[in-house]
Formats: sequence, structure tokens, C-alpha cells
Amino acid sequence: MKLFSIILLAGMVILAGCGKGVDTETPVADLEQEASTLSVDDLKAKAAEYQEAIAAKMAEIEPITAQLKEIPLMEQMGDEANALKADIAALTEDMNALKERLAVYLDALKEQGESVKEYMN
Repeated sequence: MKLFSIILLAGMVILAGCGKGVDTETPVADLEQEASTLSVDDLKAKAAEYQEAIAAKMAEIEPITAQLKEIPLMEQMGDEANALKADIAALTEDMNALKERLAVYLDALKEQGESVKEYMN
């Protein structure tokens, strides 16, 4: 079961990495510079891409969290539980980096007088 989870997680990470141009590696300062040159439509498209990537990360976390909840309390400090916790922490870190980058595009939209309410879910 643990091996299956790792293989599944690796596959999702690879697929997520092949996404629509969202990443967690580009420095925020570079994205801020890029955002200042984009049109409103381009900013909205980037924001939507990051929003989708965040939703995908959340979807990845849910089954791992469910697996962790199934582990008996007495085994919560064991190897399997620790591996699941590490997976959740890594996904959460990626999701937070995506949220930070989404904020760049939302701030740029706000600066141009656009509403960002639809991206705040």
C-alpha cells in the first residue's frame, strides 16, 4: 500500500510538473516583474492556472490524509504514518508556494482595477 502511494504520488508530481506553466521554482520577484508587463487577460489566465494547480494539490492531499487517519493511534509514530506525514508536508509546501505565486498575479490584477473575487476560493 505504501509503495502504491509513493508511485501514485510520483506520477501526480510528474504530471503536475508538466502543467500549464505554473511552478514553484521561479522566484516571486521574477514573477512580479513578469506580471507588470502582462495584460489583464494574461493575468487572469495565469491566476486561473495557479488556482487549478492549487486545487490539484489539495486533491492530492485528501487521499493521503484519509490514509493517515486510518492508521491506528498507537501506530501514528511509525514509519508508514511518518511517510504519509512527510508526503502531506511536501504537498502543503508546494501548495503554499503556488498560493504565494497566485498572489502576485492577483495583486497585479488589483493594481489594474480588476476584481479578484473569483480567485479567492
